Amino acid sequence: MLSDLGWLKKVKIWDGTREVEVTPENELAVRPPCKRLFDQHFNGSSLNTLHWINNNLGSGSVAIAESFCNMTVTTVNGDSVEIYSLQSFVQIFSQLNSFKCGIVLEEEDLANNTRIWGMRNPTTNDGWYFRLQNGILQACTEHDGVVTAVSIDSYKPTDGYVHRYDAIYRNYKVVFYVDQVEVHTTLATTDHLYDNESLKLYFRNYNTGITTASVSLKLEGIALFDNTSSITEIAGIDDDGLIKKVAVTTTGRLKIDTAPPDAPDETTPVVRTEYSSVSSSDDDVYIVPDGETVLIQRFVGGAETDSTAGNVVELWYDPLGTGIGMEIIDMIFCSGSGDQHDLREAILGDGTKAIRMRRRRFSGGSKEIFGRWEGYF
Repeated sequence: MLSDLGWLKKVKIWDGTREVEVTPENELAVRPPCKRLFDQHFNGSSLNTLHWINNNLGSGSVAIAESFCNMTVTTVNGDSVEIYSLQSFVQIFSQLNSFKCGIVLEEEDLANNTRIWGMRNPTTNDGWYFRLQNGILQACTEHDGVVTAVSIDSYKPTDGYVHRYDAIYRNYKVVFYVDQVEVHTTLATTDHLYDNESLKLYFRNYNTGITTASVSLKLEGIALFDNTSSITEIAGIDDDGLIKKVAVTTTGRLKIDTAPPDAPDETTPVVRTEYSSVSSSDDDVYIVPDGETVLIQRFVGGAETDSTAGNVVELWYDPLGTGIGMEIIDMIFCSGSGDQHDLREAILGDGTKAIRMRRRRFSGGSKEIFGRWEGYF
């Protein structure tokens, strides 16, 4: 993120519970304040029966050691081990839930074995989950027992190390992440992805045939959150320790409220400002000096509240200086509001070329309209 004084070194978001992180794509990721629904490491030597239900078939087993929950099956067909949360987590309609867990997968490319981790209702056979089946990692949704699976070909996390698996989910959308990288998004089309809103944390390791080796699914930790609130204020600190407040535009972009740009040394600043009542349109025309290149840095527009039509402040490149054959540079629509855009538009003058700022009403009488652009040559 750039300010006028350089790269922002640190970003802080105020409301007491928010954190900020940089994603693997070097983008700012905001972790919203949320309600923690479930958060557990596997300490001790046995599975906590206050939180978990354990079902084993054949030689399937669960062991707790070194802060891992190790779910193991042997090579026998039909071996199965399943754990799921005693509590069901009913979703709020207006909020997305966040699922996070650490998983270790050691055995690779084993036919006849399936490992599952995610959110599922084992009674109604509804939910979503990651699945490693016959050595292929998949993103799955399940609706009344019918599974829709998409292979995640770019990931093969069977190296014996802990990998992080996240998902943000609602019954019309599930976004799957591996090691904080988005790997797949599933969207509902004509129906919900799953019908039952009461899902459980769900993990299973099972054989559908004879395998060549015993297979484990190791859980390092699990967390589930309900994201419930919105951003209140963001600020960044620049190289000089000055706080720069950040706003969010209507397009969802971060907009930094910085000081007006200064013209570099040994240049001539150009500032054109117009503020008056406008009934149809009003133009301010600046002729670019012959042989000089004007660099436009900032464009600002605003108008009083308008309940009848609307207003726009436009910035045009006028090559003939007559208002004919112009090319639009930027525009700001405004009614009871104002906005500013940072620009880097260069225009070489010949004594005729002009920069035309037009304040215009669409209809409905006169309104006070403000326009300003700044630059230098």
